[in-house]
Amino acid sequence: MDVLRFSPDKCINCYKCVRNCPVKSIRVFKSMPQIVSSDCILCGKCVAVCPRRAKEDISQVPAIQRLIESGKPVIASVDSTYLPYFGLNGFQGLRQALREMGFADAYETAEGAQLVQRQLEVLASRAEDAPIITSGCPTIVLYCEKHFPEALPYLAPVVSPAQAHAQLLRQRCPGAAVVYIGPCVSRKEETKSFESVGADYAITLTEFEIWMHEKKVEIERDLPADEPKASHAYVVTGGTMDAMTRLIGLDYLFVDGLSDCIKVLESVVAGGLRGCFIEMAACHGNCIGGMVFTHKKMNLLEARRMVETQSVYDGGDYDIPEQIGMHRALEDHRIRPQEVPEEGVIAGIMRNMGKFTKADQLDCGLCGYPTCREMAIAQYAGRAEVTMCVPYMIKKAETYSEMIINIAPEGIVSVDRDLKVRQINRAACRIFGIRDTGDIVGYPVSRIMDEYDFIKLMGMDENQYTDRVYLAEYNVYLERVFICDPDRTVYTCIMRDVTLSRQRREQVQKTKLHAAEIADDIMENQLRIVHQIASLLGETAAETKVAVHDLKQAILLDEDEEEDEEENDG
Repeated sequence: MDVLRFSPDKCINCYKCVRNCPVKSIRVFKSMPQIVSSDCILCGKCVAVCPRRAKEDISQVPAIQRLIESGKPVIASVDSTYLPYFGLNGFQGLRQALREMGFADAYETAEGAQLVQRQLEVLASRAEDAPIITSGCPTIVLYCEKHFPEALPYLAPVVSPAQAHAQLLRQRCPGAAVVYIGPCVSRKEETKSFESVGADYAITLTEFEIWMHEKKVEIERDLPADEPKASHAYVVTGGTMDAMTRLIGLDYLFVDGLSDCIKVLESVVAGGLRGCFIEMAACHGNCIGGMVFTHKKMNLLEARRMVETQSVYDGGDYDIPEQIGMHRALEDHRIRPQEVPEEGVIAGIMRNMGKFTKADQLDCGLCGYPTCREMAIAQYAGRAEVTMCVPYMIKKAETYSEMIINIAPEGIVSVDRDLKVRQINRAACRIFGIRDTGDIVGYPVSRIMDEYDFIKLMGMDENQYTDRVYLAEYNVYLERVFICDPDRTVYTCIMRDVTLSRQRREQVQKTKLHAAEIADDIMENQLRIVHQIASLLGETAAETKVAVHDLKQAILLDEDEEEDEEENDG
């Protein structure tokens, strides 16, 4: 069972987890980071720094709930970091809350810390010249076992406070399951690797707080404060050593922060720091600097102050009569060294990233690896991809965008706030008669067009406007769109040359007007002819009318003469 898991739907490929992983136990495959459990030392860095919470520890709360519901007694071992996390001055209120949630009982892990301190005092009294390093932090132990086994002989072979307390509770409550509640995910590894001595389950204070809210359980805060215990201090910087009885002739040193711890381990293996008792913690500030406090955004000094209020180094402590086994076997789980390819292979991978010369190797670290060479080796090992190289991807994107811009049929001109040209494409160069972009890029835009058009956009609330213009000096008609980026740092004009279409429209208009004139002439001529025909027809009709009238009169006159002759004959 893995301790950490990854949610690909939340990942935004920022590679912040890779940059912050001290042992590079994160593999990127198809642009998605994956945790390599065999290499992971559970420092929690990837969980703490992920801006989208794409990495999280696998919760054991459901399994514990089922165990409680089954009727099996469940005992809680609560790390002393509960004091600053919940802002308490004693354990009784939290103990009552745990009982309300179904736990059979609860005790403080500081009891186990006291047992560890006793055993470390014994080891210190037998110490020779070689340094002794405390092994209370699981992350430090995992680092030595997996990545630096040469340091194992110097680690004190003593169980952690959580492991010691789990054994103590099993003696105190036979048959009960033990649940550790603390500040980090690394304790969950102890439930896997050391089942015979560690807790059965481990959850973080954050998980417990969420569970408590779901159950609507509140911590009683008005109870009297507990008597301070020296062993509470094991969760702060140097707390274990401060609670120990120090021996003359032995130097007691403390180092926190994984990078500094690694340097000290290297120094110890190299023969340094003789005659020293060294306490180490992977988190700055020790346990109160753990992952849950990072998410809670709690002030480190305030947290330390609250713990020390409940810790009296020269005062009382727990009275523990039980005896338990304190020995811990430290095992070499060395990770097989990563194969380093031949220089020619590395050079080929570098070329694929656009690293052709030494100057191209920026070693910016944005990919998560400190150098371009290490990034190339990680690609060879299948743990990284070329897309993780940000400068390469930016250059590729710029090249691709430039190619798109240059083949665009519209003219494009971009200027900065100083109205100097930042970019111009080929279509715009044709419009303005520019042979080389170097003749205008970096110079005022007023060299080729009216800068007021950009100033107008700068003074507007909107990020866009359009217009149509005729530029007489270039004899072009343009339809233009002016836009600016959201930060209003780059202003761009996109121009469509409509000169030909405009000229065609004008030609068509002239043709139409000419046709209309011809039509008018034809109509006028037709009307004139019609009038002439009408006039001729009118004259002809009048003459015909007179002729017909005269003919009618002549006919009528002949009929009258014939009637007169007939009358005379009769």
